[in-house]
Amino acid sequence: MTEKCMAENADRQLIDVLIEKTQLLLKAKQYDQAADVAEKAVKHAPGSEDAWLVRAHTLIATNDKQAALESLEQALSIQSDLIPALKLKGSLLVQQDDMQGALEVFTKLSELDPTEMVAWFSKASVLGEMGDYIRALEALDRAIEIDPEWPETWFNRGLILYKSEQYEDAITAFEKAMELVDGYIEPIYFKGLAHHELRQEKEAQESLYTAAEMWYMKGLFSDDGSDYQNALAAVESALDIDVSNMDLWILRGKLLFKLGFAKDGAEVLFMTAGVCMQSDDPENALRVYDVLLELQPDNKQAWNDRGMILEMLDRFDEAEVAFKKVE
Repeated sequence: MTEKCMAENADRQLIDVLIEKTQLLLKAKQYDQAADVAEKAVKHAPGSEDAWLVRAHTLIATNDKQAALESLEQALSIQSDLIPALKLKGSLLVQQDDMQGALEVFTKLSELDPTEMVAWFSKASVLGEMGDYIRALEALDRAIEIDPEWPETWFNRGLILYKSEQYEDAITAFEKAMELVDGYIEPIYFKGLAHHELRQEKEAQESLYTAAEMWYMKGLFSDDGSDYQNALAAVESALDIDVSNMDLWILRGKLLFKLGFAKDGAEVLFMTAGVCMQSDDPENALRVYDVLLELQPDNKQAWNDRGMILEMLDRFDEAEVAFKKVE
């Protein structure tokens, strides 16, 4: 082996080591250190597309997306068909709301590899955002041909059909997404909205309430309040269909508590209990007060009202316990 070949091999090995080290630091969430190593890689080998690509990843991790795009452009100037760089560039352009630019990137990806399902899926998502529903459906159908078992593709197909007011076909697509993965809440929610548009109120109510409960349960195990917000949106949609559904009002009250609106949540539950009493349904009123007191155990008004109902039902021992909580 000549000295030149040996030097080139040593350079390649060094670049590989620097890239691997950067990837390990990124995985360990040591972003600043990863960025430093990536800078060394591109300075040592400015002609390495892989070095520029890994540098872009470090810049995304440090939230410098514009610099990441510039790094990706460097990688693509070296190898214009570098698929990982094109995928990343397309995603960044979407985040920057440059839909036309993203469409061009994902179109190129789909031309480079017509069997790349993610390219067609991403292209469809951009077309949907641009309001070009016909071409979006064509791209989604191509993605489904490549991989019919990917639930997100079916969900997005349902969304496009829903926006196109093709509600029956949208329901079919949402059901396919639900069939492919358990606990996929979004298609359940939108399935409910589609049923509502078709005036199929029983099915709409069932889907919306199921989605709300699932989001509520998911929220219990997450620090992200978005699950509770999604659940509340589902409850509001369901209440538009049936304002008299007590279970929905109870869930609405619980969600308001979880979102930090304790006063509003308590008012909703007091109102729900009052409606139960007006309907001569003291047992369900008690159930509402049990929910409220679980959320707010020191609410004296709730204990007093609960005691009065128990007294009315001749459950005097339980009533006495409730009244003692008021003292």
